[in-house]
Amino acid sequence: QPSTPYTNRNISQVISPVLIITLPNKNNIIKAIPIEPTSPAKHFALPFGRKLNTQNTNDAKEIFSIPNICLMGSSVVSGRATGVVIDTGFTTYLGRMSKEVETKKEPTNFEKGMNNITKMLIRYMLVVSVAVFVIYGFIRKDWLEAILFALSVAVGITPSMLPMIVNVNLTRGTKVLAKKKTLVKNINSIQNLGAIDVLCTDKTGTLTEDKIVLQKYIDVNGNEDTSILEYAYLNSYFGTGMKNLVDRAIIIYGNEKNVKEIVNDYTKIDEIPFDYTRKRMSVVVKSNKNGGYRMFTKGALEEILKVCTKVKYNGHVNELTPEMVEIVEQKAKEYAVQGMQVIAIASKREYRGVNVFNVSDEANMTFIGFVAFLDPAKKDAKATLKKLKSIGITTKILTGDNPYAANNICNLVGLENTETLLGTDIDKMSDEELCAEANKWELSHGGISGRTAQQFINYLLGSREVAE
Repeated sequence: QPSTPYTNRNISQVISPVLIITLPNKNNIIKAIPIEPTSPAKHFALPFGRKLNTQNTNDAKEIFSIPNICLMGSSVVSGRATGVVIDTGFTTYLGRMSKEVETKKEPTNFEKGMNNITKMLIRYMLVVSVAVFVIYGFIRKDWLEAILFALSVAVGITPSMLPMIVNVNLTRGTKVLAKKKTLVKNINSIQNLGAIDVLCTDKTGTLTEDKIVLQKYIDVNGNEDTSILEYAYLNSYFGTGMKNLVDRAIIIYGNEKNVKEIVNDYTKIDEIPFDYTRKRMSVVVKSNKNGGYRMFTKGALEEILKVCTKVKYNGHVNELTPEMVEIVEQKAKEYAVQGMQVIAIASKREYRGVNVFNVSDEANMTFIGFVAFLDPAKKDAKATLKKLKSIGITTKILTGDNPYAANNICNLVGLENTETLLGTDIDKMSDEELCAEANKWELSHGGISGRTAQQFINYLLGSREVAE
C-alpha cells in the first residue's frame, strides 16, 4: 500500500491493475474503466449486447483528475458501482490528511516567549541565590542562616503570580472577542491573533456570501432574453429530488421576476435527472394551450454543445458549425472571466413517449443561450481587508475555485491580484522554489486542495516569522 503522499509520487505508482464497473444504466450500457495506466483503450463484447467502455488514465496530472478513483469521504449522489479498495484508514488520501492534522503542533510564538521568560527568571534566581548565600555566609559566618536567607530570596524572586496574571488577561481577551462573535478554542491563540502579519483565508463563505445569485439570462449574442429565464425556470421547477444551488437560485430569481406564472401553462411529462457523467438535466413538458411538447435541457456548456446540432443566433435557428461553437464558447468565456458560473440551455420539440424516452433523446437539440451565476462578495469584506492592509497585514487567498472566480472576487474586495498560483504548479515545485513563491505571491491561489494549502502554509511559516 502507498506510504508516501500522492502529490509527491507518480500517478502510475498509485494505481493498481484493477477494473471499476458500473451497473447497467438507462441505455443498458455497462461502463468500465481500466485503472492500469499502460492498458490501451479497448471495447469488449459483453452478454446481452452490452458494451464495456474503457478509458486510459495515464494523462491524469493529479489524483483529483483521475476519473476512476473514489476518495474516502466522498458523497455518492446517485447510482451504484463495484470497485477495488486499494487503501484504507490512515493510508488513504483523506486519512493521511487527518493523521497530519492530529500530529503535535509546534510551539507558538507566545509559548516560545513565555518559555524564554521563564528560563531567564530561573537563571536569574539561581545566580542571585548563590551570590546571596556566599556573601551572607562570609559576612555572618553562619552558613545555616545563609542557606535559609538564600532560599527566601529565591522564593521572593520567583514570579508565582505570573501564570495567573497571564491567564486572567487572556481570559479577558476571550470575553472581548466573544462580544465580537468570535469563539476562542485555544486561549494562547489570542496573543498570536495580535501578532500576525500574513492572513491566509478561504474565499467561499469567508469573502463571499456562499449563496450564488442569478445574474444573467442571455442569448448567444449577449442580449437578455426572458424566454431563456423561463426555460431555465421550467427545468428547475419541474425537476424532482432535492434542488441544488443552481436550481434554487433560478427559482428564487424567477419568483422575483414573476416568471412563476408560466408554470400554469405547462404540465410535466417526463425527465432525465442530472448526473455527473452527463452533467446535464432534461425535463419534458406539454403545453396546456396547444398540446405541443417541449424538452428543456440545462447543464455544463461543453456537455450541452455535444447534444446540439443547431443554435439560435440573431433571432434565427442556424446550423451549429465549428465557427458558431467558437462564438458560443467565447461568449461563455467572457462571463467566466468575470467570475461567473455559466450554465447552458438547449431545447427541442420532439418527444417519443414515456416508455421509450431515455438519454439518447438528448440529441439534435437547439442551443438557446446561457444563465450566469455569481457568488457575491460580502458587503463588509472590502472595508475589512482595507483595514488589515493599513495595519500591515498581507492577505493571501487560498481557494479551490477556478482562477477566474478567484481573481474576480479579489478585484471586488479591493485586492489588486496580478498573478495566480495553481495547486498543480505548487505540486511541481521543489522545496526551495515553493519557499520563495510562498512570499512572492501576495493574493490568490486558485484550484488547490486542502493538502496543498497546508503545504503552502508550512513553507510560508518556514520562510517568515508569522503567527500560526
